[in-house]
Amino acid sequence: MIVEIQWQRCDWKSRMITKVSTEGIYRPDMIQLMMESKDKDGNPLTNEEMTYQAFIFFLAGFDTVSNLLCFVTHEIAVNPSIQTKLREEIEEVYRKTDGKPTYESIKEMSYMDAVMNETLRLYFPAPFLDRVCVKEFELPPAASNARSVKVKPGDVIWYLPFAIQRDPRYFSEPHKFNPDRFLKEEISQPTYVPFGLGPRFCIGNRFALLECKILLFHLLWRCELEPCAKTQIPIKFNTQSFVLLSQNGFWLNFRARV
Repeated sequence: MIVEIQWQRCDWKSRMITKVSTEGIYRPDMIQLMMESKDKDGNPLTNEEMTYQAFIFFLAGFDTVSNLLCFVTHEIAVNPSIQTKLREEIEEVYRKTDGKPTYESIKEMSYMDAVMNETLRLYFPAPFLDRVCVKEFELPPAASNARSVKVKPGDVIWYLPFAIQRDPRYFSEPHKFNPDRFLKEEISQPTYVPFGLGPRFCIGNRFALLECKILLFHLLWRCELEPCAKTQIPIKFNTQSFVLLSQNGFWLNFRARV
């Protein structure tokens, strides 16, 4: 059934791309950008290639956002003082907007931003980031008894933001969930890269964060989040998964607020 649904989606997207191409319709969106893109030989993307790219956009967006929401709700549930502080900010926005929060009001929530940023620091969603070397350079020895490594143009480098963002050289008490660090400390951009860095920065970062913030806003307005008997504290990671996941899933109690 899953395969049938996926193919139906791909077929619909392919038909839409064909219609836009043949009828000369211009739309300022990702489909239009893919239609206009060409490789180094001047060849445009085929309908199939654009369909595959669209599928990857959906998969990358929904899967990573759902994982991020699981981790952030877990940390909020096991840190009641943080939950209280965040709810106070939510209630303030709720009052100012007469119960109809706008994009601008949610975007300006500083503590909400800090909570999301700290979650992304502790729980980097991807297993690694990769970059292609364009200029020869030498990496210093990783240990006192190790040798330096020369990197040449064309070499692919994998690096692990999960390790960088938990390094005590860059973050005080790196294993502690502390959103205040993003309010009080100056975070160095090269050591905090949940969406990458430079020209390959994730193009969906703002949309992903907005999705999470809206859901979290309404969830905490209506519910109290609490640990339950199955809640794993601290979280143990699933060693069989390619992406970062909890070993036994995420278990919490959601209590409706009176």
